[in-house]
Amino acid sequence: SDFKANYNRLPNDFEKLEIYNETEFPNIDKNSILIDAILGSGLTRKLDGLLLNSVQYLNQSKLEIVSIDI
Repeated sequence: SDFKANYNRLPNDFEKLEIYNETEFPNIDKNSILIDAILGSGLTRKLDGLLLNSVQYLNQSKLEIVSIDI
């Protein structure tokens, strides 16, 4: 419920992406700043599947990534 409340508070002109498979990865503008809010700090397992592919995709972008995981 906290996530949904904060998600809905984002400005309308803020690009929000919901990705359910690798074919939905967007072309990221080179002037973008990425906000990493994918996982918290308590992950105790290796990444796999879509989660692993998402992290690799973002890391390969070479863009600035701001992590807000708590």
